Amino acid sequence: MACSDKQTTSEEITQTSFMRPISDAGLSRGVTVEQTQDGGYILTGYTTDGEYGGEDVLLIKTNSMGETTWRKTFGGAGKDNGWAVRQIDDGGYIIAGFTNSFGSGDMDIYLIRTDDKGEAIWTTTFGGKGEEFGWDVRTTKDNEFIIAAQTTSIGKGEIDAYLVKVDKDGKEAWSQPYGGAQIDRIFSVQQTPDGGYVAAGITYSFTSVSPDDRDGYLLKTDSLGKLEWEKTFGKDLYDVAHSIALTQDTGYIITGYGESFAIAGSRDVYLIKTDGKGQEQWVKTYGESGEERGIKGLQTKDGGYVAIGFTDKNRDMYLVRTDPSGDTLWTRTFGTAESVDFGYSVKEANDGGYIIVGHSASLDGEKSHILLIKTDREGRVIRQSR
Repeated sequence: MACSDKQTTSEEITQTSFMRPISDAGLSRGVTVEQTQDGGYILTGYTTDGEYGGEDVLLIKTNSMGETTWRKTFGGAGKDNGWAVRQIDDGGYIIAGFTNSFGSGDMDIYLIRTDDKGEAIWTTTFGGKGEEFGWDVRTTKDNEFIIAAQTTSIGKGEIDAYLVKVDKDGKEAWSQPYGGAQIDRIFSVQQTPDGGYVAAGITYSFTSVSPDDRDGYLLKTDSLGKLEWEKTFGKDLYDVAHSIALTQDTGYIITGYGESFAIAGSRDVYLIKTDGKGQEQWVKTYGESGEERGIKGLQTKDGGYVAIGFTDKNRDMYLVRTDPSGDTLWTRTFGTAESVDFGYSVKEANDGGYIIVGHSASLDGEKSHILLIKTDREGRVIRQSR
C-alpha cells in the first residue's frame, strides 16, 4: 500500500501516522470513523465474517496506532449494515444503519446503543412496510439522537428523505419525510445552533430541466422537524451532495461530486460553501481527467477544509485539503495497482492530522478489507502497518 502526493517537502514529520489494513475472513468495509475520548478510534461498517448472517454490522475499537482492541458484530440472519457511529458522553457508542433481519418492512433503520466496550445496551428499528435506510446519526443538544435516512413507507414520492428523532432509550420522539413526487434522499445530518437540523443528499423531484437530472439537495428544519427551507445545487446534469458540515461562520460546507461543476474530468469532487440560509457563497472543484467522487468533508480547525473520496486514476482513495477559500493546498492518493481503494470518512485528529476509513477491494470484487489510515497534518504517512 502506497501513499502518493503532488507536493514534496523535506520537513521532518513528528506526528503519528499509519496505514493499517483490517482484514476479516470474508468481505468487510469501513464506512465511518471517529476519534474517541481515550485518543483511539472507533469505526463502523459491515462484514460477511460476523456471527449472525450474510452481512453483519461491524464495530471496531482501536488504540491510537490503529491496532484493534476489540471487535463486535450485530445483526440477524439477513443483511445488517452500519453506516455511522458516534461516541456518546458516557463513553459508549450509537450506531445507525439498516437491517432486514428485524423490523416491519423490507428494510428498516437499525439503531444500536452500546457501552464503552461495545456491548449492546439496546437495539431498535424504525420503518414501515416499505424500505428504510439509515445513513447518518448525530447526538443532539438534549442528549438524544437524530438519524438521516430515506423511506418508501410514507411521504409523497417514490423515495423520500427522512429524519427520525430518537430519545436516549431508543424510543421515537418524531419522524418526518421530505421531498417531492420522485426520489429524494439525505445521507448526512447536523444539528444547527438554533436547535434545528440541516441535511444533505440528492433530489430528482426538484430538478433544473431534465426529468432524469439529479441535483444536490439541502434542507433545513426546526427542532421538531418542520421544514423551513430547501435548496438544490446543480444544472441539468448528474450531481450529488453527499455530506454536510457546520462552518465556523454559522454556515455550511457541502461535500459531493458531479458533472455540473466539473472542470477537469467527467465528474469532479466539489465543495460548496453556503451561508446559514443555504445561499451559495462559492463552489470549488477538484479532480483530474477522469472521475473523482467526494464522500465526506468538514472544516478544519484553521478554517480550511478537508474531503475524502475516490479517484478513478489508479482506482485510489482521494484526499483533498484546502485553505479557507476552498483553494487547493494539496491532494493525496492512497492505494495500489492491484486494488480498488475507496475513502468513506475523514476526521481531523487531535494532533492536527487526519484519520480516514474506507476499504480496499480486489479488482474482481471477490475480496475486500477495511483500510484505516492516519496521516500527519500534510496528509502524509510514514509508518505503514501490514
